[in-house]
Amino acid sequence: MIDAGLSVPSDPAKSIKRWLDEVELYERKTQTWEKRGHKIVKRYRDERETKDAARKFNMLWSNTETMRPALYARNPKPDIQRRFKDADPVGRIASDVLERAATYFVDTDHFAGAMRNVVMDYLLPGRGTTWARYVPHMKPSVEVTDDVADGDHDEDRPEIIESEEVALDYIHWTDFGHNICRTWDEVWLVWRKVYLDRDELKTRFGKELGAKIPLDYQDKSKEGGETDSDFAKATIYEAWDKKRGCAVWLHKQVPEYLDLRADPLEIEHFFPCPKPVAANLANDSLIPVPIYVEYQDQADELDTLTARIASITKSLKVAGVRDTSAQGLDRLLSEGVENELIPVDSWAVFAQKGGIDGAIDLLPMKEIAETLLAIYEARDKVKQDLYEITGIADIIRGQSDPNETMGAQKIKSNFATLRLGDQQKMIQAFVREIIRILVDIIGGHFQQETIEQISGVRLLTAQQKQAYQQIAQAGQKPPLPPNVSPDQFGQMMSDPTWDEVMALIRNATARSFRIDIETDSTIKADEVQEKADRIEFLKTVGGFMEQAVQASEQQPALAPLAGQMLMFGVRAFPIGKELEGTINTTIQKLEKMAQAAEGKPKPNPEMIKVQGELQLQGQKQQAEQQAAQAKAQAEIQIQHAKVQADAQIAQQQQAAQAQQAAQENALEAQREQAKMQMEERLAMQKIAAETDLQLKIAHIKAAASIEVARITAKYSDGGEAETREASGE
Repeated sequence: MIDAGLSVPSDPAKSIKRWLDEVELYERKTQTWEKRGHKIVKRYRDERETKDAARKFNMLWSNTETMRPALYARNPKPDIQRRFKDADPVGRIASDVLERAATYFVDTDHFAGAMRNVVMDYLLPGRGTTWARYVPHMKPSVEVTDDVADGDHDEDRPEIIESEEVALDYIHWTDFGHNICRTWDEVWLVWRKVYLDRDELKTRFGKELGAKIPLDYQDKSKEGGETDSDFAKATIYEAWDKKRGCAVWLHKQVPEYLDLRADPLEIEHFFPCPKPVAANLANDSLIPVPIYVEYQDQADELDTLTARIASITKSLKVAGVRDTSAQGLDRLLSEGVENELIPVDSWAVFAQKGGIDGAIDLLPMKEIAETLLAIYEARDKVKQDLYEITGIADIIRGQSDPNETMGAQKIKSNFATLRLGDQQKMIQAFVREIIRILVDIIGGHFQQETIEQISGVRLLTAQQKQAYQQIAQAGQKPPLPPNVSPDQFGQMMSDPTWDEVMALIRNATARSFRIDIETDSTIKADEVQEKADRIEFLKTVGGFMEQAVQASEQQPALAPLAGQMLMFGVRAFPIGKELEGTINTTIQKLEKMAQAAEGKPKPNPEMIKVQGELQLQGQKQQAEQQAAQAKAQAEIQIQHAKVQADAQIAQQQQAAQAQQAAQENALEAQREQAKMQMEERLAMQKIAAETDLQLKIAHIKAAASIEVARITAKYSDGGEAETREASGE
């Protein structure tokens, strides 16, 4: 398939050979670098041979994991704004539209994944890059009916664009190439390898051509063999020739074009990829030198010392030799006995030979331990040498020596930041170039409807705006568009139209002149600084607006100058561009109000003075009348309150007297009742006392009668009773 708009070279075979010769030259020149890259990746993964049991110190993994988040910690935010901070409504809205569209594609996980792979390739083999593609998703313009079977007349059925996207492909470091040269400015040919199976070849290049392309690529298994031939693919070279302004798809074993197109993307720098991020480039070659190569000798020393530490650590144990005639000494170390005496045969002979000291000789533990400590110190010294080479100071790793002063730590931090900052700027420049390519593709290929949907910006077309203006001129109120408030409609009427904005977006030359494309940092955002910038912006704008409004009220002629000064200050704040349109609309309203006030006749100052004095005198008289009325009302209220208080006091006194009389009557009745009860109690006590006395007298009389009768009986017996008493009868 050849683009109809491209003039085909008179000798296609010669052109194909020229491109394939560049590919062969590049692959021959980069063999050493690719071998290094594969070894470094294998070292990063710590993939060891089974026979290699030596201990290693994986400094490459440590440094890579430290540097990777320092170089790319988050997706960048596109910062697209006018190149010159002047009053350019079309440029302002076009910048906002492009920034929103680019942000949509940058915020995807696909973009983040591609960038992390690029940074990993930069840190390991030494080079990483991406490839941008414009991908329109098509659909039939005519609905398929039952009358037409599926597959019938597919070539004749027209299609329309259903949706569009910009795909950013990560390119493996072995699948990218360019013509051999010294600097990127000399590059005129870039290519990437694309691996397609048979079905994909037929879909991409047609059934006839796709069927005869050889499948020359197969994935290698871990054991070094090849996979099943069912998984074979063809290695397609997609090459972009800047000199000829075309893109070509080739296969090494096919002597014809697979596809040839004239400048498919029409972007500023032609290539669909930015300048790759490459490590340790000189000005004589674009073949990178991996970062690990610069300190691999120190890394090998660390591996050697680590293996030696492991070996000596195994020797750091209680071991030695003994006299075989001293039976039982093995139990001292093997059994770990405690508080037990071990019997030894022929103790006397054993003692003559020097006892335990003469029968056992242990390994020199002290010398082994000192050697081990010396190796640890040597390894630390090698690590310090490695950090000096790489520039990764301990303070970057979150480590610090408590004995160091703050000045020493600050010096190390600044030194490491200088070297790290240069790499961060390189990654940020790479991301900026990607975003510029995305913007070029969006501006040059996306439909206006797609741009409107992605950006969400509400503008009117030139036809709509003209129709609304005609309705307003006729004295009628224009109908509001759907989901648009009156204030938003007023803003849309004052903003440029979609026709003006799209004219700037489509014009690549004017767009590059008037619009600047940058990004914020790709490292971790400082949210505290962003809040401080917003607070500073609000304070600055709020204070100036307060002063400007006061000045405009006193001198309406100053309103335009104050508005321009405010916009001059707002454009200096990058975070203020979101509010610039609203602020500009507010300034226009204030200017109209100032113009209306300025058109009215100004009153005579003397008349204003007389009117002021009369107004003050009237206010004074009115205040005096209000004070007299208030005083009279207060006196009436006081008198009324006094009468009410006297009546309340009299009522309270009468109630108190009646309550007192009732209490006295109640007390008198209680006294009478108590007196009667007392008299009754005394009478009862008197009766009881008299009854008791009579009972006692009766008892005494009865006792006396009994005693008299006894005595009488005694003397009447004539002494007989006394005799019986004496004899005990």
